Amino acid sequence: MPMSWKTTLYDYVHFRNQMDIDYSVEPMLPFVEDASYLNAQALLLSRRAATDKERGLSPLKNETRLSISGVTEQDGRVVADIMLKRSSVGMIGGGQVEEQRVEKERITLVPSDGGYSIVRVQPWQSEPSPRAKTAAAGGMLEADDIFTGVGLMQAPSVPYLHPGVVPAGQLSAARGVYNRSRVAEYADEWWDGGTRLISPSTWIAAIMCPSASLQAVHR
Repeated sequence: MPMSWKTTLYDYVHFRNQMDIDYSVEPMLPFVEDASYLNAQALLLSRRAATDKERGLSPLKNETRLSISGVTEQDGRVVADIMLKRSSVGMIGGGQVEEQRVEKERITLVPSDGGYSIVRVQPWQSEPSPRAKTAAAGGMLEADDIFTGVGLMQAPSVPYLHPGVVPAGQLSAARGVYNRSRVAEYADEWWDGGTRLISPSTWIAAIMCPSASLQAVHR
C-alpha cells in the first residue's frame, strides 16, 4: 500500500527535531530533495553548533506539534501549509533552559517510489504584509498593491522625535509636516548667531516650520 503524503510530513517533523539535536541535515536526505533548503539548514546548524558550544549548551530534546492549515492537491502533487510549535530543551551549567517558537512553512510533496518526497520547503505567512510606497519628504506614506485599493495605511511622512526631547504633553499633539529646506535654512542662520539659548519646545516648533514659531525665535 503506498505511503500517504501525511506520513512523509510526520517524518519530516520528526527528523527536524533530530536534525537540531545532531546539528546535521543527514536525517533529511532520504526524502527531502530541496537542495536550497538543505544547504541553508546546514549553514544554520553549523552556526548554531558554534554558538551553543560557546554558551556551553548541550541539547537534550526537541518536541514539535504539527498543525496543517491548508492543503492543495493536483495530479498527485501536494502543497501543505503547516504550523510548527517547537520546544527545545537544553542544559547550561547544570540547569535546564527551554526555547519555544512557532514556524510556518509551505511544503510541496510529489509521489516517489511508492511514497512521497519533499521537493520544496519555504517560509509561509497566512496574511501578506503591506509594502509601503516610497514617499517624498513631507508626503504621505501609502501602502502598495492590494492595500491601496481599500485605503489602508496612510500617514504623514514626518521625522521621529525622541520622547526625551519632546516636552511632556506634546507627544499626543498633532505633528506638522517636515520641511527639509526650512530646517537647513534655520540651521544656517542660527548655528553661529547670538548667545541666546532656545528651549527644546521652541526649537522643535521652529523645525516643524510654522511661521509663528520662527517669528518668536527671531524676537
